[in-house]
Amino acid sequence: MLDLARKVPEQEIASATRYLECLVSGDPFIRSLLEAPEEDEQISEECERLLDEAERDIGAGLLFSHEEVMQELEDDSEHSLHSQGASAP
Repeated sequence: MLDLARKVPEQEIASATRYLECLVSGDPFIRSLLEAPEEDEQISEECERLLDEAERDIGAGLLFSHEEVMQELEDDSEHSLHSQGASAP
């Protein structure tokens, strides 16, 4: 086991640590996720195209955090409410 741990690439140490922590946690839900069979369903051409598009967008920095989206929705909601209040009789 220690030999395997020493062979884990530097960039994968955090993932390996989380995996081992989940294994020893005893949480049945986590264990079921770890033991689930690998997905073998084929991805459609349309889904593959959308995944490629999403990866290009991510690479180009064309994404928004959850917080940014929520703030935008809140701003739009406030603007809409103020606009409705201004036009009310």
